[in-house]
Amino acid sequence: MSNQASVNHTQAIATPQQLIELLGVYWQGHPEHIKLSLCCYLAGGHLLLQGPPGTGKTLLALLLSRLLNLSFGRVQCTADLLPGDITGVPVYHRSKEQFEFRPGPVFHECLLVDELTRAPPKSQSALLEAMAETQVTVDNQCYPLPDHFFVIATQNEQHEVGTFPLPRAQLDRFLLSLEIPYPTPEQELQLLQQGDVHKRLPAIDHQCEACTVAGWRAALEQIAVAEPVYQYITDLLSASRQQAGCGLSTRAGIGIVQMAKAYALVSDHQQVLPDHVQAVFLACTAHRLASPHSNGQETVPMQQLLQSVPIR
Repeated sequence: MSNQASVNHTQAIATPQQLIELLGVYWQGHPEHIKLSLCCYLAGGHLLLQGPPGTGKTLLALLLSRLLNLSFGRVQCTADLLPGDITGVPVYHRSKEQFEFRPGPVFHECLLVDELTRAPPKSQSALLEAMAETQVTVDNQCYPLPDHFFVIATQNEQHEVGTFPLPRAQLDRFLLSLEIPYPTPEQELQLLQQGDVHKRLPAIDHQCEACTVAGWRAALEQIAVAEPVYQYITDLLSASRQQAGCGLSTRAGIGIVQMAKAYALVSDHQQVLPDHVQAVFLACTAHRLASPHSNGQETVPMQQLLQSVPIR
């Protein structure tokens, strides 16, 4: 009876704008980061959160999964993490005299991979197939993951001891990367007065219904993109390749289109404008052009590139 009562008292979230507003109540960060994080999920991508420890990266992931009403799994990366700790492993059942697959945490709708760069490269690579193809292969058997599978990974600063930098191929699997800085003095004062938000998570009584999120995704596909906007994104991709030995990939360009459509949706617009492309461009690209030896800084200044390419 008590479970039924709690379900009845859950308040449904009706619009993306309402979800963004609620996230801002519990996560005292940068409002634009909240908006971009939601856009990343709606666009079908994966999110990389970077920055110093204790700045709310994990909290943002927990809030997104809870308000979006997603099943949640977590992997805490360490140097001894094995690929099977992420994907799952076959387990032998003596009574049945056969192996059965025991799914790992990757089989949730939202997977938080905390401190990804602390995992060894072999374990990091266990996520590549999951992120790109929404499936995992174990013992030559493919297992599908949930629809709209969403990875949120946090990354430590690369100069820290015991970290393994992510290769470009893996960074390119992340649609979006956000740098979470230390809060401003005003934000920090509010955080100190507010206390530990993690303790308040079970009391959150707002959630999205599955049909509501499906409606948002359907609406996103109806967002119009004019030919000049496609050409503008193509020009940006070409410019990145001229200024660096390895520029932005075609996957990056497809991601920018999807992110710009999601940004238009949450901004209550019916078509993508060049302003929407510019709003998501830096978060979609800086991590893709970061050198393993550059402390996470992009080899091509993306802001400079954005300013150098004219809008047609």
